[in-house]
Amino acid sequence: MDEKRLIVQLQRLTSITDEEWIVVSDKCNHFLRSRLKNKTSWGVHSESNLGINAFDFYFVGAVEKLYNGTCTWFFGKFNLEEQIIRIMNSAISDNVRKAKITNEQKLEIEYDDKKICSCKGIEENGIDEDEYATRIQIIRTAIQNDPELSTYFSLVHEGCNSKEISQEMNIPIPKVYKLTEKLKAVILKELSYAK
Repeated sequence: MDEKRLIVQLQRLTSITDEEWIVVSDKCNHFLRSRLKNKTSWGVHSESNLGINAFDFYFVGAVEKLYNGTCTWFFGKFNLEEQIIRIMNSAISDNVRKAKITNEQKLEIEYDDKKICSCKGIEENGIDEDEYATRIQIIRTAIQNDPELSTYFSLVHEGCNSKEISQEMNIPIPKVYKLTEKLKAVILKELSYAK
């Protein structure tokens, strides 16, 4: 955005009264609640993923983009509320797209001598089949007395995602995440002893 356009945009933004901001904020909050209904307690739009609640992340982020000139407010086409909603929609779509790209990457858990877990992309040619089979067997042995965790691990091993596991096991997604944490704890404990 050129400097002249930014100055005009800043003048328009600073001329908005507190009462108008409250109305715009309420309407944008209503929009976000309906757009992200049941999607903010876990996943891409959750507070744990965004670092702050979804409204603060998307609404405040959109307003900041208008003030710093990252996004242009087309006064003739959109009122302030519509422009902010357009920016929030774009940010929501970007976050979903980034999450899909991240989830599509294969990951491998690697342990170092300090027993700190890190992740890296799997190199298809660098997999030691014997070591992999040994580690899988160690995990299966460790969880054999926990039928729910055994079923979860089998589904993960087959390549099922959280939604598929939720449907297959007939449990809610948050329970799937708890099983993930439980399995991570078992893996950290068992595989660190196996080295």
